[in-house]
Amino acid sequence: MLFKKTFLTKHESTQLSKRIDEFESKTGCELVIHIRKKLGAEPLIEAEKLFHKFNLHKTKHNAAIFVVVSTQDREYAVWVDKNVMLKTKHDVWRKAGGIIEEKLKQNQRLAAFLQLIDFIEPILEKIQPNELKKIEKSLSNELIEEDS
Repeated sequence: MLFKKTFLTKHESTQLSKRIDEFESKTGCELVIHIRKKLGAEPLIEAEKLFHKFNLHKTKHNAAIFVVVSTQDREYAVWVDKNVMLKTKHDVWRKAGGIIEEKLKQNQRLAAFLQLIDFIEPILEKIQPNELKKIEKSLSNELIEEDS
């Protein structure tokens, strides 16, 4: 019998899911992490398409952050919703991508996401208005894995 190899172990996925929940309650932002086999030649363009596919553009207050990593292409992209992008500097997301890239190169998969969250959480806590911190949960914090 063949078993599908997952990007994170079940324990790591649970740990990440709990951390995402904590991040979302502190910042009011929706954070989705998506793992897929291929991302293609234009990772950012594909990330934007997936962002819309998963209806992240429809979150209350337009405060979603989407991180996608491809296992075969060894690419990643971070797509940030308009309300978050308006309140942050582009440099924040470049640094965030650098954290992901560095940790993935070191094969520290869970650390890539945890350190990303640790980096962006204090920034977003300061800039998001209090009403965003009361967002009703609309999406699961489970890691999305896809063979596409």
